[in-house]
Amino acid sequence: MTSDYSTIDDTVGPVKVREHVDVPPVPERSLLALWLGFLLPPAMALLNVVFGFALSHIACETGSKLGVHIFVLVSLVIALIGGLLAWREWNASGEDTPGEIRGAFGSRRLLSFVGLLGFALSAFVILAQWLPVFILDPCMRT
Repeated sequence: MTSDYSTIDDTVGPVKVREHVDVPPVPERSLLALWLGFLLPPAMALLNVVFGFALSHIACETGSKLGVHIFVLVSLVIALIGGLLAWREWNASGEDTPGEIRGAFGSRRLLSFVGLLGFALSAFVILAQWLPVFILDPCMRT
């Protein structure tokens, strides 16, 4: 008679031994979309900060804020593209509870979820940086 239990040590007691672990196969999807969904929104928020200062000087010299508005809008759209890529990867990874997925498939799901959170934060930051462009004069300096 065979038993599903084996004894490792007298102090441990019987331990259930599993022959294999059920791990879902990793879908053959592009890693580029996964990483762009993760990195693109925060990168655009950072570029918006860097170029926002430079464009405000140009807006002061020219007297037009149009270039700043166009750049912020383009930054928001590119961040939105990254958010949509993260959303697509999240949906493609299934509807299982994230804590129950192991291996590479769970890592893809986690990375896409963090990409969605990063998009939400980055979109908020870009919009918060855009608001003063509407209100303040570009030549106003501290």
